[in-house]
Amino acid sequence: MIVKRLTTAVPTVLLIVILFSVFLTSCKKGAEYYKPLDIGELKKLAVDDAQAQFELAERYYNGEGVGKDLSEAVKLYRKAADKKLPRAQTKLGNCIALGEGIPESEIGVSKALVLWRAAADKKEPEAEFQIAVCYYTGTGVEEDLEESFIWMRRSVEHGYTKAFVFLGEMYYNGEGTDEDLAEAFKWYQKGAENKDAHAQYATGILYLKGKGVGEDEAKALKWLEMAAEQGHEDAQYITAMMYYNGDGTGQNYTEAVKWFELAAAQGNKDACSQLALCYFYGQGVYEDYKESYYWLKRSGPSKNATIAGIETLLEYKIPVLERIKIHGNAVKDMLDIFAKSLGGDSSD
Repeated sequence: MIVKRLTTAVPTVLLIVILFSVFLTSCKKGAEYYKPLDIGELKKLAVDDAQAQFELAERYYNGEGVGKDLSEAVKLYRKAADKKLPRAQTKLGNCIALGEGIPESEIGVSKALVLWRAAADKKEPEAEFQIAVCYYTGTGVEEDLEESFIWMRRSVEHGYTKAFVFLGEMYYNGEGTDEDLAEAFKWYQKGAENKDAHAQYATGILYLKGKGVGEDEAKALKWLEMAAEQGHEDAQYITAMMYYNGDGTGQNYTEAVKWFELAAAQGNKDACSQLALCYFYGQGVYEDYKESYYWLKRSGPSKNATIAGIETLLEYKIPVLERIKIHGNAVKDMLDIFAKSLGGDSSD
């Protein structure tokens, strides 16, 4: 009798195993299968397939293989979110919070939070991150740094790399937790290893100051230069100063000027002042008093005695009409940079 029951149970057990295997395959398919498909294939599958709906929404959102259409992306995110797909719930929440492809009446962080919480219940790390940010800033909820820290830790534990640097900041500043520079360094470095420019900058600064890690100027320069290469303005300036002074490397005025120019192009006034010095003394560039004067005007008023002295000398060496022209060009370029920072054009 026992043998008979076991024999009868075998097909049932096998069926369960097969169905579970199919389920796992479909989950894996959701992560990999849809990305190579063209728009036509995705549209066919998106009739009732949540993962296909999400992938198609991503295409419309990013304008990949199809015209960018935020409204269509939102429709598809919503369909997939209605089927409880965590990534779709998160992305729909993002759109609702930012007002992307959403009617004005539906915009709001409080509404987005409902979706983010639903996704976070399934350990969706970006949703956990968004909730952490809301508690940190007091947006849509009452500000609560301890609650923010809890959610940020969860996001990090579930692999959301953008949370690494924020967690580092919270440890560094003692926000929602005790100040812990060693932990701050740990998470900054993890973020840096994932090519986050601010994390690379912070890692470099901690090496430079010996906070949370042993002081090491060479390693500081390594991480700061990585951040500088990604366009981080402060990293560009500090990298330039390290080459200028020979900190963590051999002194190299030419390399310093390169990074000063890149930082100055983003409006960094300290970099402009240093370029004025380089052109005045011929450090890494040919001596050029007019170019030096231009960068002095780009840097704005200075309380630095050396800079003030150089400006006085240049006013004797450069004729007044040329100084007026140079000053005008400097002001125009400053306005151009400011307009670009606002996403506009100073000529408008």
